[in-house]
Amino acid sequence: AGGQAEPARRLKVKQEFDAIQRRDFADQAFAVIRDYFRGSCAEINDVEDVKARFEEMGDAAFTCMVVNRGMMRGRGEGHITVRNDKGRHHFGDISYVYESHAGPGTSNGAARVEAGVYNLYLTLDEFMGRGEHKYDAQQVAERMWVDFVRQAGIEIDDD
Repeated sequence: AGGQAEPARRLKVKQEFDAIQRRDFADQAFAVIRDYFRGSCAEINDVEDVKARFEEMGDAAFTCMVVNRGMMRGRGEGHITVRNDKGRHHFGDISYVYESHAGPGTSNGAARVEAGVYNLYLTLDEFMGRGEHKYDAQQVAERMWVDFVRQAGIEIDDD
């Protein structure tokens, strides 16, 4: 008995997830994505010749616009509307469309809540097909943001 306690083991418990757990997970994921976009818009506004606007569209949707003033002839803009669809649409749980203030019923892609035997996670259904990668909400927000700002000729440099 050397006096050192054994480190606590992390247990994974198999379970089945009900509709309420899935909806709660989607709500939490949407909140993370919304906060990521809000913060990223504020951050990008510190960059010269680049401006962004974040606007709430109620509790379950927001829209963003980014303008790259260095690009001419209107190609320096990006738009996105993101919705927490609350299970109402076949697109997915959290849908997005590359339009400003887009109404429900349109989509360029969506995040779907999926269940493994141990946890819930998100997959991305994009315009070109369904992905099989497992994402958390932060990763989905990052992917959506990169695609959004790319519309305005802005690339994210991770180096």
